[in-house]
Amino acid sequence: MRSTLKRDEDAVSAAVATVLMFGGVLSIIGIMMVSMIPVIEELEGSVERHDMSSQMSLLAHQTSALSEKGMPGDSTSIELIPVDGSLEWQHLQSGMWYAATWHEDMSFRMRGALNFDDELEVRHPESVNTALCIDDLRLGPANPFYYTVPDWAERVLFTVAPGLAIPLGPVDVDLLEAGEVTDNIQLRVDGMHEIDAANYQLFTLASSHELNVFVERGNGGSTMVTPNDASPIDNTGRSWSVPLPAGTSRLHLISEDANQIELNDGASTTTHYALPSGQNQVGVAFTHTIVQQTAGVVHISSSDASRLIVQTSLESDQGITPIPSKDGQFLGHAFIAPSLEGEMVFTNPGTTSVTVTWRGGGISVAPNQSLG
Repeated sequence: MRSTLKRDEDAVSAAVATVLMFGGVLSIIGIMMVSMIPVIEELEGSVERHDMSSQMSLLAHQTSALSEKGMPGDSTSIELIPVDGSLEWQHLQSGMWYAATWHEDMSFRMRGALNFDDELEVRHPESVNTALCIDDLRLGPANPFYYTVPDWAERVLFTVAPGLAIPLGPVDVDLLEAGEVTDNIQLRVDGMHEIDAANYQLFTLASSHELNVFVERGNGGSTMVTPNDASPIDNTGRSWSVPLPAGTSRLHLISEDANQIELNDGASTTTHYALPSGQNQVGVAFTHTIVQQTAGVVHISSSDASRLIVQTSLESDQGITPIPSKDGQFLGHAFIAPSLEGEMVFTNPGTTSVTVTWRGGGISVAPNQSLG
């Protein structure tokens, strides 16, 4: 059987035309895509810029409304819904100005109040700022307390400060270097911890509860201890929790009236009495020397509003501490001086001479001068 193959020229031409047409369509689509991509990218960038601008304007309005709500101590919340991305709270890098005023149409603002260090910016163009009173209204483990240890520190001792929000279990204390947690300390409520600061660079303590922190340099010193229940009027108190190093320390309590003092060093509780001397314009002083084999916490309570000075060295030339006036300020007209050996220095920051008198004696201090 024979068959004859015959070339169909029309079919070949149709196939070639189809391939060429398909290639032409792809070329046209490619050219269109190349020409449209810059337009699409520009439109996308415009949309993103518009979204970002709208988001920043919305957040600025919401934060302004949040900062102006409520009174000091009130709890106020607002829901922040970003257009894109997420919001996170930076405790240590706060750069936002917060409204803090009881009056409308005032621009009293604070910045840097959330990192709890020793710097705070205040803005109040309506009048001259002469004094600023600050209190911490935060409670709970979700609001940590930060303590920045200076770079000159050699040793740090701290204990838990008694209070209404004291936890039932241990207190979490994180040691942060450059914002990173390098150590975690589980501190018992009645315990004390000691850190050799020479082993760390500039570091910060972040605690779930308020602490009493002592920073030492050299061989002991003196300091005025803040009470657990400090009076908002004159900063006196009736109870103290003092972390003391091992060795001999001296406690000196100053009050205006007769005092009953209780000391608890963890092993025993002793009661002491301080009575007035009967002399005119003379306070009541109580001094007690305590010897500890190991570092520990000493709890002190008094029946009268008092101030406590702690000496971790019995040498009179070791340490220096300022003495507040009767109203709790370090600038004042009436002071109760400690009954301790040492040197007292008077500083006159005013523009006129002042006379310091005590028990019939007196001394004159020139303006902008110190005299000891």
